Amino acid sequence: RGTNDFRKAIAEFYQNFYDVNLNSETEILPLMGSKEGITHISMAFLNEGDEVLVPNPGYPTYAAVSRLVGASTVLYDLSEKTGWLPNFEQLEKRDLSRVKLMWVNYPNMPTGAVAKKAIFEQLIAFGKKHRILIVNDNPYSFILNEEPESILKYANDADGVLELKSLSKSFNMS
Repeated sequence: RGTNDFRKAIAEFYQNFYDVNLNSETEILPLMGSKEGITHISMAFLNEGDEVLVPNPGYPTYAAVSRLVGASTVLYDLSEKTGWLPNFEQLEKRDLSRVKLMWVNYPNMPTGAVAKKAIFEQLIAFGKKHRILIVNDNPYSFILNEEPESILKYANDADGVLELKSLSKSFNMS
């Protein structure tokens, strides 16, 4: 769980930079790295036979960990035409009944695309509608974005949203 002081510092960081109020006792879990988070989130929320929405292009670890836990990867294409954002109209045409988790990554690597309030709200609504956990892998918010954002700013407690944040990218602290 990390020390109380460290978790409180993370809560203060989220309040100061993202205007997000987090409970340091129940809503923050320090990790050794995002890969640990990706693995543990997948182990906690996925069962064999579940499906996972993974961005293409995107971080290969999302698909690799999904396979490790026996889930099927369903790629959703990000294209320049959509500003490297999910095409919700296309996603809605799919059978989403077995999808349990959707990985998003904004600011996005490798494209550099950023998501703003409307996209985060659309992601949250999509997840709620289909009972899909939305996980924003957010290590680049201070590198590729003049206005750092967190999906948590737009989510309520029951919205089914998690976020990973990294010290290694923004602060060179691996």
